[in-house]
Amino acid sequence: MIRLSWQSVKNKTRSSFLLFGSLLAIFVAGPISIATLFDIQTEVKGNIESHARGTYDILVRPKDAQTEVEKEIGKVEENYLNYGDGGITLQQWEQMKDLEEVEIAAPVASLGYFTGDNKTFSFEFPTSSSYLKLYFKTSDGINDYRITQGSSYYYMLKQNGYYTDDFDFIRKPGAESIYEGMRPEFTLPYTYYLTVGVDREQEEKLTGLDLSAMDNSITQEYEQLIAHDNADTHIPLIYLENAFTPLTAHVTKAILDWSSAQTIQLKKELGLPEGQAFFFSDQYDHLSKRMQEVAYTDKEEFEIDLSNHILPFYYKPFKYHYDGTFSESFNYLSGLSETPLFYRTHPIDYTILEQDALKVVQVGKHTGVPTYREIEKVGKSTRLEATDPPFRLVPVGTFTTKEFQQTLAASPLGMYQQSPTTTLHEGKNVRETITPGSFISSPAYGIIDLEDAAYIKGDSPIDAIRVKVSDISAYNQAAIDKIRRTVGHISEIGDFHITVVAGASHSPVTLDVEGIGKVEQMWTTLGAATTIAEGWNTTNILIASMFSMISILYIMNHFLFRNRTQLEERQLLYDIGWTKKAIQRFHLSESGLVASLACLFGGIILLICYFLQFIQPVAWVAFSLFVLCTFIIMLGCSKRFKKQKHRTWNSNKLKRVWMRNLAFYKNLISLSFLQLVFVTLLVNFVPAVLYVTNQTTGETHLGTYINELVFLLMMIILGATFYVALTTIMESISSTLLLRRDEIITLRDIGWRSKDVRLTIMKESLAWMLPAFMLGMTCSITLLFVLFTPSINVVYISLITSGCFSLISVGVAYVIVKQTLKQIATS
Repeated sequence: MIRLSWQSVKNKTRSSFLLFGSLLAIFVAGPISIATLFDIQTEVKGNIESHARGTYDILVRPKDAQTEVEKEIGKVEENYLNYGDGGITLQQWEQMKDLEEVEIAAPVASLGYFTGDNKTFSFEFPTSSSYLKLYFKTSDGINDYRITQGSSYYYMLKQNGYYTDDFDFIRKPGAESIYEGMRPEFTLPYTYYLTVGVDREQEEKLTGLDLSAMDNSITQEYEQLIAHDNADTHIPLIYLENAFTPLTAHVTKAILDWSSAQTIQLKKELGLPEGQAFFFSDQYDHLSKRMQEVAYTDKEEFEIDLSNHILPFYYKPFKYHYDGTFSESFNYLSGLSETPLFYRTHPIDYTILEQDALKVVQVGKHTGVPTYREIEKVGKSTRLEATDPPFRLVPVGTFTTKEFQQTLAASPLGMYQQSPTTTLHEGKNVRETITPGSFISSPAYGIIDLEDAAYIKGDSPIDAIRVKVSDISAYNQAAIDKIRRTVGHISEIGDFHITVVAGASHSPVTLDVEGIGKVEQMWTTLGAATTIAEGWNTTNILIASMFSMISILYIMNHFLFRNRTQLEERQLLYDIGWTKKAIQRFHLSESGLVASLACLFGGIILLICYFLQFIQPVAWVAFSLFVLCTFIIMLGCSKRFKKQKHRTWNSNKLKRVWMRNLAFYKNLISLSFLQLVFVTLLVNFVPAVLYVTNQTTGETHLGTYINELVFLLMMIILGATFYVALTTIMESISSTLLLRRDEIITLRDIGWRSKDVRLTIMKESLAWMLPAFMLGMTCSITLLFVLFTPSINVVYISLITSGCFSLISVGVAYVIVKQTLKQIATS
């Protein structure tokens, strides 16, 4: 029997080869596709476990620390410490640190915005009598803002033999400092920086930063500055050495038509000796008005970028040369009078717009610079008030975050490095200015000891405690359970607002900022990992189920058509004396041989893919199931011996020939119709669900990263689905036409043109294909709206996908009809 079956296979080369190719495609594409879905799930799970955990797991804040915008949109500003009234005591922190499950408990107290050592910077003497005017500007990267503080001007008047550099000067009235032989000297504006208090040991363990400079002694320079200071205490501070301070000096310079003799003559008019400075005259404040009448030439304006010379809290004095270079200055003024005066900021009053975009309005100005959050002045300036300050910050060293920028930025809710704020369309970087009140969250520029922070803020100085749970290597279910237990133990210590940060990820938020326009900031979405995992779990289950259903329907459809095309051969064998059982075994052996060959070659291909590490072991399970289903379906179809009867309603009532034919053969195409519905459903569903899942999970950095990784794998699924769809159409139409060979030949014999036959059959094909497309698309959209919360874009995607798939399918159908009719005509 096997020899006869093998001979029959060789005699039916074309049909056997088509069956072999189809089964081979199913045995290879099916397992690879199913394995790909498992790869996607493994990829999602593995990447969430590897990347969802930041530098800490739990954020503990005072009970009322949540802002309104955090409650509304479920996202947290990247540096939540720009404001903070404290609320957690040092004792409560010690209790958290002593918990068995806690590896690190790093407290932080936000103190506000402080300034440091304020200095003057000078210009070299000009070569002739000159006018020099200067004002300062800061920038947010988009707009420049003129600072109302520090602007001044000088009339540098040549006087041969005067002092050491042959120049006396007249400057803007009201100057705070003035002395003989003075160069053009300008007081730099106060720059303010966010300062926090931390516990050095815990902070270094959490971040890896080197904060050893906190142990430095006060330098000799500062010992001299504070020698006669009456502050109650001096607090050591370290500052960020790789900080950027956006400060520019705008300079106007002109040559005066003024000689040394005119300088001497003016002093005589004022009753001053030649060797005495102008500022000794009672009329000094009015001299600048007189100098405005002096003619000048060679006027020029230029800007000096000072950002590389000014560090937070301390910087070396410098002098500017007219060739654009700088050098160290030894004649300058310096003071710490403003360090006890600082500013605290309040949360921005956001207005929530559509799609969680936020509107930010300007609430005021500080030294000419717009502010977007309320600022509160705290402490006193010893420059303006004759009082002994309660404390004074004294810089003793620096710290750097350069080598940790990527690590710290990747950890949600960081405080040392933030992702850049950029304009929405141009992508320009927007930065904070030198004053408090910017809409951009500031990193920590200054650090003091936590106990010193308690001296400034009181008994409950801590605004947040960042907790890292011990013995966690990956963000999996065991880790989640342990984190939850730790949260429970922390909640027993006090009434806190506790947030699980593990599983969080950065998420872009659009801000519409008054005076700047739309910008994009990175905030933090809490629970992002759970959202991503759940989103892909649902997607994978649906796609795997539908692809398996399509593959099974394809195998059933193929063998049912094969069974129908063998009816005449079965009847012939029966007529010559074969028993039904023998005929059944013969055709079963015939199909089994082809299926076995397809199974063998498919296994070899999968084995190669496995050794190339393209597929995982789960592919073998899927392969076994597909082979088992194939043989079960093949066995079931081989038992159908009776000639197929086409039950129809009275099709003669239909006027069109193609409609009567469709009604007559409805049982023949019903399975193909059902299969095409499922195929269309999946072809529509995959792109749409990719879009919906990406919208749900891709709004965070972690989600975007994972979605990019699985995109190629999803394209493999989509490619396999397209292949099955087109093969279904090809085999359904081809087999149906071969079964209707006699009918087609009769139509040709009675005078039908090939064009008319082809047109009629195309109408029949379109009559069942187009409804299948429409039904599949409708089911896809309905399923998406039931399972997800899609937008109108999903409908557009489905329409576009259906349109493209329909056009391709109709094109393939036309080619198959044309080729099959040509084959029948020549047979």
